[in-house]
Parts: sequence; structure tokens; C-alpha cells
Amino acid sequence: MSTISRKNQQRISNVVGSWRLEGLTVETQVLADSQRIVRGEMTIDAAVQNALARIKLRSGKSSYDEVQ
Repeated sequence: MSTISRKNQQRISNVVGSWRLEGLTVETQVLADSQRIVRGEMTIDAAVQNALARIKLRSGKSSYDEVQ
């Protein structure tokens, strides 16, 4: 793993740790998408689209505007 990837991995770990300290839960899919971003397998935009799609599925909303 490159130095940049290690730094990015540490940043993700720090963010997730902070969220957990605040009592928030982190979805498994969010963690998986974060790992894909670090490995260069996914863009941040694609991860955001994945998250929005999951929100729409859970909420039964039919469009992005309705989720916001």
C-alpha cells in the first residue's frame, strides 16, 4: 500500500472513530465503499450515488430531490 493510501486509510479510520464516539453507527456498505475509494476502485461521486440510492430504497422515495 502506498504512503498516500495509508494516510487516506488512517483518515477514514479517524472519521469512523469520531462518528462512533458520537454514538453514530456506520453502515457496512459505507465502510466498504470507503475502502474501494482508498484502493482507487471507486470515485467519491460513485460512493455518494451509492449512499443516495440506499437512502431512496429505505425511504421509498422516487427521486433525489425527495431525499433532500
